[in-house]
Amino acid sequence: MTMDQRTLDNIATLIPAAQDKARAFMDAIAESNRLPTGWYVSIISGLRSYAEQDILYQEGRTTPGPIVTNAPAGYSTHNFGVAFDLGIFDADGRYIDDLPDRGIMSEAQVSDYYRYLAPIGKALGLIWGGDWESIDDEPHYELNLWPDLRETERLAKLRYLHSRGEEIE
Repeated sequence: MTMDQRTLDNIATLIPAAQDKARAFMDAIAESNRLPTGWYVSIISGLRSYAEQDILYQEGRTTPGPIVTNAPAGYSTHNFGVAFDLGIFDADGRYIDDLPDRGIMSEAQVSDYYRYLAPIGKALGLIWGGDWESIDDEPHYELNLWPDLRETERLAKLRYLHSRGEEIE
C-alpha cells in the first residue's frame, strides 16, 4: 500500500516495534475494504513532546475549545513513541471528524467508521482508545509493550524509562 507523507512522517516518530505495527495496520486497513471507495486513512499523530502534550491538555481548560485529552505531559503514551492516532478522510479529502459540524455526517456515523477499523488494530495486538472508560478516543491506537501490566503501571514504567534516558523497546 502507498501511504501518504503525513503517515510516513508520523510512523517515523514511533519506536521501531510501534512502527512495525502501524505499517501492518495501515496495510491491513487498505486490504480490508471497510471504507467507501476513495476514502483513505492517515496517521495524523505519533510522538508528542511533553510541551506539545501540555498544549493539548490545556484545550478546553485554560484555552478555548473542547477538552481533547485527559492526559497531561508524561501521562500519554504519545509521549513515548508507542501511540498513534488515525484520521479518516472522505473521497473529497475532508477529515470526517469535521463533517458533523458541517451537517454532512452525524457523530454516530463518524464513530461507526472508526469502529469498523478497530477490529483490525486489535487483531494486531494494539490497544484501542475506543475501549477506554475514562475518555472515548476512537482514533487512538497504542502498542502494548507489557500486556501483564495495567495501564497505570505501563505509563509509570514508560515515565521511569524516559526519565532515565533509557530506550523504550
